[in-house]
Amino acid sequence: MLTLLVAVKARDNVRDILATIRDATREHPARVLVLILGDSDAHTSLDAEIVVGADAGASEMVVMQLHGELTDNLDAVVTPLLLPDTPIVAWWPTTAPARPQRRRWAISRSAASPTRTVTSPATRCCGRRMVTPRAIAT
Repeated sequence: MLTLLVAVKARDNVRDILATIRDATREHPARVLVLILGDSDAHTSLDAEIVVGADAGASEMVVMQLHGELTDNLDAVVTPLLLPDTPIVAWWPTTAPARPQRRRWAISRSAASPTRTVTSPATRCCGRRMVTPRAIAT
């Protein structure tokens, strides 16, 4: 099993992105951490929900809504939740950072079919090879 980190902005279509994650994890079980980035100028807060069972696909999912300073300090939010010796895959369904740091990241930008982009064994996206759960498992 792996940890899938998903970072989206609150203005993105979060409902469809969560549905895509549920569909993908039915085929590729994962521990999923979803970061929904809200207003960086708002009061600093974190609202979280743990989703298990059928609503989470074949995985456990933690959906966190971040506001204020937390939107610029994702590592402080995510690092305590990572499991040791577990592969980590990051997915930015809409906008990836210009320079992901510290690790080898899986990168996906807007795609005509986000579900297909996530579940394909190897996908060429934006000139980079996207690593998917199936690609890691093989």
